Amino acid sequence: MDKKLKSEIRSSIELLSELLSPHSVVLYIKGRDGFFEIEDFISSSEKYIDRSQKLHIRGGYLGWVVKTRTPILVGEIKNHKENLIYYTKNIPVKSILAVPLILKDGENESVNEQDTIGIVLVDSLKKDAFEEREKQIVMLTSNKIVDTLIKFRMSERIKLSLIGLTSFYEYTNKLSSTLELDTIVDHVVLALGKDIESDIVGLTLIDKETNTSILKRTGIERRLEIEEKTFPNLNTLVGLVSESQKYFHSEDLSAREKYRSVFGKEIDFAWGINKIKSIFIYPLKETKSSILQENENTIGCIIIGRKTEKAFSEEGRNLIEIMCQEAANSISNSLTYNRAKELAIRDSLTGLYNHRYFQERLDHEIARSDRFLEKLSLILIDVDNLKLLNDKYGHQAGDLILISIAQLISSSLRDIDIVARYGGDEFAILLLHTNEKGSKVKGERLKHKVEKTALKFKGKELSVTVSLGIATYPENASSKAALIEKADCALYEAKRLGKNRTLHYEDIAEEAVK
Repeated sequence: MDKKLKSEIRSSIELLSELLSPHSVVLYIKGRDGFFEIEDFISSSEKYIDRSQKLHIRGGYLGWVVKTRTPILVGEIKNHKENLIYYTKNIPVKSILAVPLILKDGENESVNEQDTIGIVLVDSLKKDAFEEREKQIVMLTSNKIVDTLIKFRMSERIKLSLIGLTSFYEYTNKLSSTLELDTIVDHVVLALGKDIESDIVGLTLIDKETNTSILKRTGIERRLEIEEKTFPNLNTLVGLVSESQKYFHSEDLSAREKYRSVFGKEIDFAWGINKIKSIFIYPLKETKSSILQENENTIGCIIIGRKTEKAFSEEGRNLIEIMCQEAANSISNSLTYNRAKELAIRDSLTGLYNHRYFQERLDHEIARSDRFLEKLSLILIDVDNLKLLNDKYGHQAGDLILISIAQLISSSLRDIDIVARYGGDEFAILLLHTNEKGSKVKGERLKHKVEKTALKFKGKELSVTVSLGIATYPENASSKAALIEKADCALYEAKRLGKNRTLHYEDIAEEAVK
C-alpha cells in the first residue's frame, strides 16, 4: 500500500483510539486475491494481534458483517475463539463493534455489489462498552477511510497529460494534509483560480436547517463584502444545482431572460453577480456510503465565472469535476471529523459536554488563568431529591428533569462559559473571568430560575430545586483538584443546610470545613 495512503489511514485509526479509548482498533482490508489482511491496528495487547494472517472471513461476527454489509454491536461476546480471530491469545474482551467498508466508485456503483472491501472494528474489556453514539463515531470514521481509498483510486486513473493539471498531486496532498475547513476552502478556491481560466471562483456550503447557502470563499476583489453572506436555495441557480446534483453551464448569462426553466424549474437569473457571462456551477457531493445513507448529500457548490462569452471546454469541465470531487471529499472529511469529535465530548442525554471533556477544559483554563492572572469560578450543581423523584415517577421523569435543567443552564450562560453534565444528577459550570461576587450572583440566579420553572410529567407538576457549591481560582485553591474539592465542599454544606441553596466556599463557617 502507498506510504501516503498508509499515513492517512493511520490517522483515522488513531482518531478512533483517541475518541473511544478501546482495548483494540483493528482495520482489515481485502486484497486482490480475496483474502482479508490486517492493514493497521492499535492495541493494548499489541503482541497478541495476528498481524500476519490472511483469511476468508465467513463465520462469526465479522463474517456476518462481510455477508450483510452492515455494522454489528455486541455487548457481551459469547464465543471468543470464533469471534476474536485477530488475537493469537485468549484476551478477555467483552464488547465488540465492527463496521464494513463498502467502496464506491464511478457513478456510485459498488466495485462489486456483494463485496465488502474491509472492516474497521473496536473492542473493549468492559461489558456493554459501546452504544449508538460510539457506533456513529466508528461509522463516520469508516466513511473517512472509504473516502481516502477512493481518492487514491482516482489518482491512479488520472492521466495528467490529458487533463492539463501538472500539480494534481500537490493539490490533493495539500487537501489531505489538514482537517481544518477554512484551510481546505482557501486552497480549493486558490487552486481552481490558478488552473481554470476565470474571473471569479466561489465556494458555497449548504445550511440544511435554513435551506440556504453560505458563500465561504470567493476569489474577487469584493470578497470582504460578500463572504459569509447567505442566500436562499429556493429558485436560485446554486440552490437548483445543489438539489439536482447536476452541474450548470452557460456560455452567456446576459443573453438569457431573467426567469428561465432549468432542470424543469423556473429560477431567477438576477442573482447579484454583475458582468459575468460564462458560468459553470458544480455540486460538491459527499461520497456515497451505503452504510450511512441511501443517497449522496450535496454539501455545497463551486461557482466559476468569466466576464467574456466563452464556453468551458470538455477538458476544462473534466478538470473542474475532478478537482471538485477532491474538494468535496476533503470538506466531507473535515465535517466528519468535527462531528465525530462533537459526539465524543457530548453527554448523550442532555447534549452538554461530558465529564472527561470538562476535566480537559478545566486543566486548560487553569493554565490560562495562571498565565494571564485571570480569575475563574467553578460551580457544582446537584439536583435535589432526584432519586426520590425517580422512585415516585420513574426514570423518564428523571430524564426530563435533567434535560430541562441542562437547557435552562445553557440558556442562562455566556458563550464563553463551559457547562457539563458532571455525573448522574450533577452539573458543572466553569465561569471564565468571574470572581467570587460574580459567581454568587450567577449561582443565585440559576437557583431561582430552576425553582420557578414549572415542569410537568404526564400531567403532574414536578417541584424541582437545586443546590450549588462554588469555589474561585486562585483565591480558594492552587490546583484543579483543590478547586473541585472546595466547590464540592461548598455543595455538601448547601445540601446539609437544607438544600435549594447557593454557597460559595468563602461562606462556609470554619467549623463546617473541618
